Amino acid sequence: MTANLLDLATVNLYERKYVHSVQQSMQFMIDLLPFIHTLNKDLSWGTELEVLDIGTATGAGANLLAMFNCADFFGTPMKVDAMDVLDRFSEHAKVNFPLINYIVADIFEYNYHRKWDCIICSHCIEHFQDPTDFINELVRRAKLWVLFYAPYMEQDLSFAGHQISITDELVYKFDPYCCEKIISRGWKNYNDEESKCIVFALKGQAQ
Repeated sequence: MTANLLDLATVNLYERKYVHSVQQSMQFMIDLLPFIHTLNKDLSWGTELEVLDIGTATGAGANLLAMFNCADFFGTPMKVDAMDVLDRFSEHAKVNFPLINYIVADIFEYNYHRKWDCIICSHCIEHFQDPTDFINELVRRAKLWVLFYAPYMEQDLSFAGHQISITDELVYKFDPYCCEKIISRGWKNYNDEESKCIVFALKGQAQ
C-alpha cells in the first residue's frame, strides 16, 4: 500500500475499507485470545502448534496471533496458516503480514489430507445458508479443536449480507464443549437493538 495507513483522510475508498477490515480482523482475534489460551492451557509448555485461520480476509488477525505466539512466552508457539476463498487481500497480506502463510483456496478443494492442530473460524459461518458441511469439514481437519466466532441471533441479516442467523439451536446440535456470548468492539449490527457474538469450540477429529 502506498498510503500511510494511519492517515485515513488521504486514502482512497478501497484503502479505507482495507484499513477498517484490518482493524476489525485484529479486534476479533484480540477477542479470541483468552479462549485460545484456555483451550491450550493443558498442553505441555513449548508445544508447537500448526494453526489455520480460515476465512482470514486481510490476514491481520492471523498475523497478530502469529506475532503473539512466535515463541513460547505464552506456552504454545504457533505456525499460522491463513486461508481465504477470495484473492482480494493476498498481495497486501504478503507485504504487510509476513508472519503468516496466506493461502487462497476453498477448504473443500484444498489438499484433502492436510490437517492442523487447531483451526480458528471468525465471522465466517454466518455467510453460509447452511454451515453444517463447512463446520464438519473443519472438525475433520483439526487434531485438537476448532474455535468458531460469529454474530449471535441477528434479526436483520441484510445489514452485512449474511445468510443465516447463528442461534443456540444451530450451535448446540454440534455439542460444543465450551460456548459463550460476548460483546465485541469489532461488531455492531445497527439494525439490531443488541448486537452480541457467540464463541464456541468443537473437538477436532483428525488423527
